[in-house]
Amino acid sequence: MAKQDDVFLADEGDAWFKRNRSYLVETTSTKTDYPLALIAQYNLHPKKVLEVGCSNGWRLDAIRRRYDCTCVGIEPSEAAALAGRERFPGLDLRIGLASRLPCPPDESFDLVIVNFVLHWVDRKTLLVSLAEIDRTVADGGYLILGDFLPDWPKRNRYHHRDDVELYTYKLDYAAILQSTALYTNVARITFDHDQHALSGDVGSYERGVCQLLRKSTSEFYQL
Repeated sequence: MAKQDDVFLADEGDAWFKRNRSYLVETTSTKTDYPLALIAQYNLHPKKVLEVGCSNGWRLDAIRRRYDCTCVGIEPSEAAALAGRERFPGLDLRIGLASRLPCPPDESFDLVIVNFVLHWVDRKTLLVSLAEIDRTVADGGYLILGDFLPDWPKRNRYHHRDDVELYTYKLDYAAILQSTALYTNVARITFDHDQHALSGDVGSYERGVCQLLRKSTSEFYQL
């Protein structure tokens, strides 16, 4: 396992949750959540949903209540998962990493959400993580992928830790999946990540994107 992934699984995932717990415990109903907005706007009615990097499961629970579907969450922070199991008992929350999802080979989902997770993944396990995510998306299913969208790839030192060398990596992750001809873009929302607001004039490093992709193993090839 790569060092950076190890650190998040061991303790930095818990530290992130503790820093953001007050925000997560307070409902987010007053704020726009772009994955939820895309699900509603495109009239998706998922039956089985996976969220990779789900924190305490607040978004998954909103989906479960709205669509009466099965919801599974993967989270490296044991503290977040424990808090979620107490608050949202209707969810199936599991401890794990994107590079090694605790999902059996035959388990697939018609909707997978990965929102602002991949920029933390070690570069040594990035392609493994994308392959793991892809294997959980059912043929004909949807993937909601949110992250930063700079004009060119950017690496930043992770400012919450100075005792170990960690980075965040900003790039267009959806483009990697689309290059396989397994995914096509349905919709995307760009926004100012720092202000969490739609904006047509946002700096490269502050630009965020939330993209709805559809998967097919055959439809996107010309005959």
